[in-house]
Amino acid sequence: MRQEVKWYVCSFFTIVGIIWTLIEAYSFFNTPENRWQDALISLLGIFSIAGAITYLISLYPKAFPPKYSFQIKGTELKIELVVGDIFKYAGPIIVGTNINFITSLDVIDKRSIQGLYTKKFFERTTAIDDMINAQLGVGPHPYGAVARINHQSKNAFFCAIAEINPHGKAKGSMPDFLTALGALWAYLSEKGSNEIYNIPVLGTGFTGLNATREEVIHEIVQSFLASLAASSYCEGLRIVLYKDDVKNREIDVKRIAAYIKHNCNYAPQITNETSDEAGRPISASQVTA
Repeated sequence: MRQEVKWYVCSFFTIVGIIWTLIEAYSFFNTPENRWQDALISLLGIFSIAGAITYLISLYPKAFPPKYSFQIKGTELKIELVVGDIFKYAGPIIVGTNINFITSLDVIDKRSIQGLYTKKFFERTTAIDDMINAQLGVGPHPYGAVARINHQSKNAFFCAIAEINPHGKAKGSMPDFLTALGALWAYLSEKGSNEIYNIPVLGTGFTGLNATREEVIHEIVQSFLASLAASSYCEGLRIVLYKDDVKNREIDVKRIAAYIKHNCNYAPQITNETSDEAGRPISASQVTA
């Protein structure tokens, strides 16, 4: 909220300054007899015009894109919530894939995160296949199996979260998704990098989880926090919402941010008492603040 107020105030007075400069330049060449009256009228006009311009700018979504960042209590880690293009943020991305790790764009939808990542960074899927086979071998693999895909521009971690049929139709369930999340964090804690990971709202697109995007974010947050019981293995997690989803599905970004803030401020107490359980799948109902 303070950031929004600061933005509006700065924008308003910047516009006032520009308009005033233009009027002063005009007055230099025009010296009316009733200068103070004209100055008063000009000042009122300046504030009216500046206010109108600031308001119009505020109506444009990109003028103030939502971005939230919360430090996890007792750590130096953070969880961020942003709306935008996941490929434009620094750090590796988490890509949901199928248990067979099929990569062909004849099967994988080109509009999915996996499809977009493949088209953006690789000319042929064989390069991705070679990296997957070198790490995992031939599938199918268990839910939560992870393959690191290296690219000089953007690294990714492909994580198995769904089944897929020969027609490219993916199918996932919440229990399997939670299992995959637990295995993902366990992998990253052992073989990942000390960076902030970018994660989309996995499973809500072509996987077709029977849950809202907000519910899936809750599970991602709770699972990630649970995985930190053993060690702080990264700089944090950045949850990236697709801007069209926010608009078309009327996602309440502020409500989600409030949920994340609450859970970061009050570290959840895991019901299991040993650190061996860290990173295993949990549901939001299994923790207490």
